[in-house]
Amino acid sequence: MFLWKKSGEFEPNNETKEILNQWLSLLPSTPATIIELAAGQGIESKYLAGLGNRVAAYDADRELVQSAVFQVKRADVFNLSFSRAEIDGFLIKDAYKFFPVHARIGLLNNIYRGLKHGGSLLLMSEWSDTRAVVGLKNNIPIDILLSDCSSERDWENKIRTELQSGGEEIARFYDVDENQLRLEGHNAGFSVSTQIYDYGSAYAQKNRWRVNKQFVTTFTKT
Repeated sequence: MFLWKKSGEFEPNNETKEILNQWLSLLPSTPATIIELAAGQGIESKYLAGLGNRVAAYDADRELVQSAVFQVKRADVFNLSFSRAEIDGFLIKDAYKFFPVHARIGLLNNIYRGLKHGGSLLLMSEWSDTRAVVGLKNNIPIDILLSDCSSERDWENKIRTELQSGGEEIARFYDVDENQLRLEGHNAGFSVSTQIYDYGSAYAQKNRWRVNKQFVTTFTKT
């Protein structure tokens, strides 16, 4: 299973802050009680807590937890239980698409039970116009885009070559299946809304990894 590596950034970018602030304004309570799952180093959790919200964060990766900028507890998010409807919001950023489908179904049902009425799960996923692998080699950012290759096999071979010559994979980006997200959300009882923020090519170059979109899905318990 793919795991995120450590980030060198210690606060969300302005675009992410804007999305989080908009989400907060729609939650049932202010300040809100929020749980971030697969929180990594807790960068978004730290930001949300800094606004006065009550935030708990969980991640399964020991290295990320140890290097966290927030108090992230080490736990398998699929083994957590939320049996009482007392949470205003759940956040999962850039991780949901990597969860196995069968595990996502159980997780969504669990989250639904833990949310207050009017509360929501916010899914955020950065992605590019093409499948991409990004990483570091000799401390220099590298990216390998499927659109730059003659075939998917050629793409996989280039990835393998970079890794064998000392490159380190940081993340993989894929297209987001909006229909699948809607289906999973509806099956768990949620009202589902989606929005795509297209930041353009300038943003892609600015953030190094040529990622230019943020796909945001909100699952609301009504």
